[in-house]
Amino acid sequence: MTRLVYFYLDSNPSKNPEIAFSYSPILERLSLYQTNLESLPLGRINSRMTKLIISDNPINFTPDFPRYFPKLEYLDVSHTNLYSTESFLPLCSLKSLKYLSLDDCKMKNLPPEIVELENLERFHSSKTTYLLFHMSFIP
Repeated sequence: MTRLVYFYLDSNPSKNPEIAFSYSPILERLSLYQTNLESLPLGRINSRMTKLIISDNPINFTPDFPRYFPKLEYLDVSHTNLYSTESFLPLCSLKSLKYLSLDDCKMKNLPPEIVELENLERFHSSKTTYLLFHMSFIP
C-alpha cells in the first residue's frame, strides 16, 4: 500500500488505530473517526498530510503536534479531549489550517491565540458553549 493517498477507517475500533499512520509514505488524507485513538504516533506521521479526522476519540494533543503537520488544511477534532484552552493551544500553530471543527468540545473559552490561524476559512463549533469568544477572531 505504498501508493495509498486516502485512508478512511471510520467507526472501526481497534487495539492499535495508530498503525494507520504508517500504511503509506505518501498518505495525505486520513480519517480515524471513532477508532479509540488515544495518541498520535508523531514519529510515523508524513508531513504531506492535508486532512485529518480524529473526532470522537479519547485523544490528547501534545505541544509539538503542529510541527508534524506543516501542510494540514482540514482538522476535525470534534468530541475529543479538548477541555481547556491549554489543550487547544497547540492547534493554534497550524499555519496552513483552513477548516477546523470543534463540535461538542468541552472548552469554555477560545484562547486569543486562535487569531494566529490566519488561513482559517471555516470554523465549526456546534454543541459548544463558550463563555468567552475572542472578538478579533470574528471578521
